[in-house]
Amino acid sequence: MQGSPHDVLLQSLAVRAGTHDDAVCFRTALDGALAEGWRWFETPVGPGSGARVTCGAPGARAGSRPDHAWGEADWLGLRAVDGRISTKPYHRAGRVPTADWPPRPVCLPLAMEPRLAARWAPGGVVTTEVYLRTGDATPWARVARAAAHLARGDAPRPPFPVHTRPGGLGMSLRYVGAALQAVTVVAWHYALPPEPELESTWAAALPPAEAAAYRALLHLGERAGVDPWRRHLAVSWTSTPSGDWSPAACLVAPPPESP
Repeated sequence: MQGSPHDVLLQSLAVRAGTHDDAVCFRTALDGALAEGWRWFETPVGPGSGARVTCGAPGARAGSRPDHAWGEADWLGLRAVDGRISTKPYHRAGRVPTADWPPRPVCLPLAMEPRLAARWAPGGVVTTEVYLRTGDATPWARVARAAAHLARGDAPRPPFPVHTRPGGLGMSLRYVGAALQAVTVVAWHYALPPEPELESTWAAALPPAEAAAYRALLHLGERAGVDPWRRHLAVSWTSTPSGDWSPAACLVAPPPESP
């Protein structure tokens, strides 16, 4: 791969899309979003995650896309799927109509409150995802038990201690119609071990090929300007139909290239 460190990182992400057509459409869509004024800020990476990025709108909201029932999006997720781009708009909780929120599961910790939501239609199927975050120092075990209850299985087991910190944990609930389809548990960066320990422990828990790709993206991110002591925004575990938990690391995106 050739180009600036920033460009090489983008090429490496595009390759994760799988096919050549997916890689091309992913890169085209991301370049277009950046040209509109969106700011790339994170990259979710995990087994089967493919090519994914999340972008935030700038203060002037030059990149906002108003063609959504909830109005302008605050964040935008892009993912390459079958030669096309799946676009996932995220909205702050205060901008989502009350009637559009799914019922709150009673097993959730009381301190866990909704922060944002997304509604999109992959393959024409209307899907809603609600994102919650703890407001106090709720311990990992409490959140993991609630996730296990909702997923009807065992609790996710991190390969390292998750620290108890105010606002350190989160959860998302994904619904297709009124049916709960998946649960994701999130540990934010300040609830995680220091970067060197996190990288080695996380990589050791991944399949070899995925561990190599993860470490390569970390290295490319550093070359593109990511702070080596602040490379992870969060890590997460998402429930699967088989009863397992699929891990993902949300990597901090590099700062924009200088003109």
